[in-house]
Amino acid sequence: MADAIRARAAVAVSGALYRCAQRLRVLRRRVAQRFAGGQPEVRGRAAASRRRPQIADLQALNQHVIDSLPSGLATTDQSDRILTFNRAAQAITGVSFQSAVGRPIGEVMRLPRR
Repeated sequence: MADAIRARAAVAVSGALYRCAQRLRVLRRRVAQRFAGGQPEVRGRAAASRRRPQIADLQALNQHVIDSLPSGLATTDQSDRILTFNRAAQAITGVSFQSAVGRPIGEVMRLPRR
């Protein structure tokens, strides 16, 4: 019973995380499009400045959801450098967030070879 509840909670959290990340991507794309053509018009600048707090709020929510996950989570960029590293990942690896971010994931998380 407890496993089923945990599984449902994990699905709910991952769904919420996915929706937050999706919304954040949309907002980032909109802001980038406003500034893509050099200096944006005044109306664009005002709209972008109104969105900055929204983006910051979504980023904070995203980080809170990631930190709240009971499983270790690390995300990387295309060159395998760590972008995010949650509290569970810190507990598993013994490496702090500050020292993990920016390093190659292979340095931080040693995976056993088969």
